[in-house]
Amino acid sequence: MFLKRRIIAATVLGLFCVAPNYATVTPAQAETITGTQVMASYHDKAANKACTASPVARWMAHYSNAPKQLADPSDPTLSLFNYVLEEMHDAGLASEYAMIPFVESSYFPHMTSRLGPTGLWQMVRGTAVNFKVPMKNGYDGRLSPVDSTRSVITYLKYLDKMFKGDEERVVMAYNAGEGRMKNFLRGQTKLSEITHAYPKKINALSCLIDKSMDKPSFKSAMSRKVPKLRVVRAEAGAPGLTAWSKAQGYDPVWIRKLNPALASGSIGGREVLVHDPK
Repeated sequence: MFLKRRIIAATVLGLFCVAPNYATVTPAQAETITGTQVMASYHDKAANKACTASPVARWMAHYSNAPKQLADPSDPTLSLFNYVLEEMHDAGLASEYAMIPFVESSYFPHMTSRLGPTGLWQMVRGTAVNFKVPMKNGYDGRLSPVDSTRSVITYLKYLDKMFKGDEERVVMAYNAGEGRMKNFLRGQTKLSEITHAYPKKINALSCLIDKSMDKPSFKSAMSRKVPKLRVVRAEAGAPGLTAWSKAQGYDPVWIRKLNPALASGSIGGREVLVHDPK
């Protein structure tokens, strides 16, 4: 399900704006983290510290591929999940919100829908415009994990304040829109089954990954080191993404997976999410 069109006052957006986190990364500076450490960080700042609620079997089965993605060394999902998780924590938000891209796009930054939702967070164009996502001259910031995550954090902080840190209400409002959620709480409207299922999906994902840690093969896969992701700004006049990645010493295959918004044309002056140097 995708974000609905919302109109938020410019003053509210400015109040919760998240500053860019630029960094210059070289092979010598690359930081790593294990999947085990990522999940420890997740639970440290989760609204629910453990898998306490009974997960719905339907959603456990539906998201059964999530642990496989995290365990696959050829898949950037674990590094990308850690990037989103760190951004949530830096913004003072609960870990559960980092599960939203699993629900929305299976953590695929390139995901598009024929109905319009696009990117990691499946934003519609109206939402992207409201939240100042760059979308011009052939560039669609919804396909950038950097641009889209920054904008979604702005919105989640707004919802988190509105619903007083109630994580379940926040994710339901994320799905249905804050107006409908407020009217629901007043008894003035009903919400769809999809919206009611949203917190159950988040819980199922968290429990599914936790339970997978009991499996030796998954536990071993999650003990591997993966690179932490960083944001760099390509210099003015930089060539296409592949040529730039090679010149900077990054693996162009991984960089293309992480930056579908930069798939074509010059990337001069653009933000790039970088992975492991070659």
